[in-house]
Amino acid sequence: PQRKDFVRVAEQQSWLNDPAYQCKNHSEACRNLNIENEEYPQIPEMRPKAILIEWQPVAVDRLNQIRQNGLTRGAILADAVGLGKSWEALALMMHIARTESHQGKAFIVVVPYRFLEQWIEKIRAFTDIFRIRICGSKRQVENESWTDCVEEELTKQHRIFRGEECNRAEPLVTSHTTLSARHGPSAVKAWCENNGRVYNQDAPDMPADCEWSLQGRFAMAIFDEAHVLREPGSNFSLASQWLQASFNLLLTATPFFCGIRDFESYALTLLRSCSSIANAYDPTRMTGIVHSVVGSDDAEILCSREFVSKHVMAPEINARQCETRLRAILKHLMVRRTVASCVWLDSDRKISACHPAALRVPIITPFKDAGLQIYQSCAKKYQYNFLDPVPGHSQRYKWGMQKLRPVLMGSTWIGLMALERRLTSPRLISDIDAFNDGRSEGRSFYQKLVPAATEPDVGRSDRNKVPLGIKSEGLDLLLRGSPKLCSLLQLLKYQVCLLREKAVIWTYHPGEEIFVGAALYETGIPFAILHPDSHKWRRESIIKNLTATSGNGCMVLVLSYLVPSLDLDLHLVCRQVYLFSPPPSRAVFDQAIGRVFAFRCGHTRRVTIFEHRVPNTLDINLDKHSRWSDLPGFEIDIWKTLAPKFEEDSFAVGRYVIRRDQILTLAPGERPVKDDIKDPRQIVAKLERLKWGRR
Repeated sequence: PQRKDFVRVAEQQSWLNDPAYQCKNHSEACRNLNIENEEYPQIPEMRPKAILIEWQPVAVDRLNQIRQNGLTRGAILADAVGLGKSWEALALMMHIARTESHQGKAFIVVVPYRFLEQWIEKIRAFTDIFRIRICGSKRQVENESWTDCVEEELTKQHRIFRGEECNRAEPLVTSHTTLSARHGPSAVKAWCENNGRVYNQDAPDMPADCEWSLQGRFAMAIFDEAHVLREPGSNFSLASQWLQASFNLLLTATPFFCGIRDFESYALTLLRSCSSIANAYDPTRMTGIVHSVVGSDDAEILCSREFVSKHVMAPEINARQCETRLRAILKHLMVRRTVASCVWLDSDRKISACHPAALRVPIITPFKDAGLQIYQSCAKKYQYNFLDPVPGHSQRYKWGMQKLRPVLMGSTWIGLMALERRLTSPRLISDIDAFNDGRSEGRSFYQKLVPAATEPDVGRSDRNKVPLGIKSEGLDLLLRGSPKLCSLLQLLKYQVCLLREKAVIWTYHPGEEIFVGAALYETGIPFAILHPDSHKWRRESIIKNLTATSGNGCMVLVLSYLVPSLDLDLHLVCRQVYLFSPPPSRAVFDQAIGRVFAFRCGHTRRVTIFEHRVPNTLDINLDKHSRWSDLPGFEIDIWKTLAPKFEEDSFAVGRYVIRRDQILTLAPGERPVKDDIKDPRQIVAKLERLKWGRR
């Protein structure tokens, strides 16, 4: 990285650590929330074991102030990973319900479908005053005991919208997918066809007489993982806008997932339309508008959709002006703290005081010469051929995963180059379940010797240097051609076998997690593999076995970055994290580390993060680009393509251009400038060169 890279990162950090986005006056916040004991902050009717952490009451109170001010239609809660955004959102919802300021309306919580049951369990752990309803098919939740499941499609006349007093505490929990399908553009288009109407895709609102319209029916809408709203015009974005809840709360630790221009899409959900005011103001008053206070006409102009589109996000607005004006808007609607923030602004303590230090340790283990030669000979075949054009679509390409996957897996173990097809089959789940049950059937994928792993040039492993001193043909096979595995087992030998401490190992792709599990099986170290498609009962059993025992039971948890991390709080039992492969983005890194690093209140031991890397491999090049955003979005595309259930089979290159020899992402509405290269073939060729560290 160059100096300008560090400057850019520092500027982005200052964006999110601005005191204007934080909160102060803990005592006043506790009074406003009817919290009696400031040292033990509990909103009345919270469960006895549920408690707010000391930095949370001020955030809840600030969000309630934003709601009561009425200047905006919502707020962004952008606390860093692990600071308890969902807990704060539930506290706000509970406070609104208790104070009866919801006007008899219900609440809606919209989450990724994988998080449905976890959110329901979180609500139940928080309080018992809510009657929880699930909107969607019972197949979306594995617990068949749910009786309040609204399987029928909601209409504005549904019983939960009658405004009766008994409905004052009825949160409706649904998924992004269900909301988009039942109350998004596809549902409206079908309704128009059935009623002889013409569907207008440019209409800002759903037709008022459409039976699927839920406009104004909710007192508050909570959107988890709200950065998915950054795509303007998507089914989910439109469905969220059409709800028009009294107050919209967006939860995301990465509000500017692709850049500050993501806010243009958020504005449609968070801001009001004030066209008459915004069009009449005098441009010479810009300074006064930017520094306006709540209650003034200037503040209404500042926090309007029209002002954002014309004077913040317009292509002719330069980056500095955009940042300055957007900061002014965010001061009225965003709460953001990190571990470097004060617990509250008038406090001398920082949130980091509740956390021990974290130490990042890079573990660099290169291939031996023969192993590197085998890896590079395989990679050479695919280095310019892993993106395939979609027939009939000049702007769309798809990842040739049958080519790319062996190269990605080969940096973990050379044998995976030959086994990658076996590890993407349905039998992968059965092998993982076998390992979790302690059965040897999980060894089936490597019991037969494979050519790539048994080339004589690779050399046999030295049994005198095998970690743990275990003599096992299976372990000997796995260690050959895997420099990362040897260093990993050496560290686990000290931590798990000698110190009796537990560990978490994050992997990049599904084949990698079972490879690590196989090595642990051969060593006899108690472990469990958590797969993205693991059943709920299996997930709960694994987490309980890991967290409920001390020095016994499951000692190592192996999981991929694709596993949903909500409520995967491992901080009570783990202080060692192993990143067996680099994460695809900074956001994914934060999610993985946050599960161990977050909420370590009262703990004094340091968290150690071991980052395993193999030089001269594709993984290293991807890691460099993801750290410095040289190739925005591409790493995420590759990572998602490795998922067991991947729905998007291609991606568009039309939003990318080559400018000054760099690939850039165009913001929504941004147009290419002169000399930008827009040819998809040149962009793809440039991408393939950069992936391999070439210009």
